[in-house]
Amino acid sequence: MQEFYDVDEHNVVLIVSAREDNAVVLFEKHPAHPGGETFIGGRSIARAALTPKVIERIDARQARVLSDAEAEQFEQQEKVTRELERAQAREDERERRRKLYVASVGTDKGFDALYKPA
Repeated sequence: MQEFYDVDEHNVVLIVSAREDNAVVLFEKHPAHPGGETFIGGRSIARAALTPKVIERIDARQARVLSDAEAEQFEQQEKVTRELERAQAREDERERRRKLYVASVGTDKGFDALYKPA
């Protein structure tokens, strides 16, 4: 039996993974989804129609629906998280280069003057 869904903005929700890891919760090709498919996983917000598979993931608490205000707050938190991750990566790279400098020169004197992060 074929199921038919209207592509209707009232049937489309903003949804995110409720998992702590970045595992895929759902990838579904379905004509009701905006663009014909949806991907729920990682740390991004998806637009998805309320198909049986999407509802199943919501009921299993693998995904959660966001209001517009929650989606905006989620995006702001993700922006801060990404910036903190980039800052940590820069610091990790600086430490890696400092260790290489010390290994080749024998001391870290002068490293700060030489190292200019990109």
